[in-house]
Amino acid sequence: MAKINGSFLYIDVNIAESPSPPDWKTICGATSHTLNHNTATDDATTKCSGKHEEHIPTLNTYTIDVDGLMDPTNEYGFEDLLELQLNQTPIQVRGYVRADAERYLTYNGTITSLSNNADMNTVAGWSASIQVNGEPEKSWT
Repeated sequence: MAKINGSFLYIDVNIAESPSPPDWKTICGATSHTLNHNTATDDATTKCSGKHEEHIPTLNTYTIDVDGLMDPTNEYGFEDLLELQLNQTPIQVRGYVRADAERYLTYNGTITSLSNNADMNTVAGWSASIQVNGEPEKSWT
């Protein structure tokens, strides 16, 4: 089975005003990202469940977590994300799931947290969390 080097998977933000065509900018300085896909469940266990828990799926929720390094020379990075967060701007994010950029997921969401991490004698970094609204759109069928 082929492995994918995580260095080749990116997170992009669409900076175009709607309804203009998308203008995707890669979040530079990013060192890692996580695309979280979760399904909440409700307990459906009854007296006839034979002492085994049963559940039914209810809501799907999606979040994106990104970590990066501070670099003021980046084309698109922490300061740009900070402007989006401070203005509570709805954003569109694209997360690649294949290194050839042929498959990706597009999410609509809001930056819910943004942190600047600057410990003494270490490289300054940042972390962001994005709460997704609705279902992600796949680039493949």
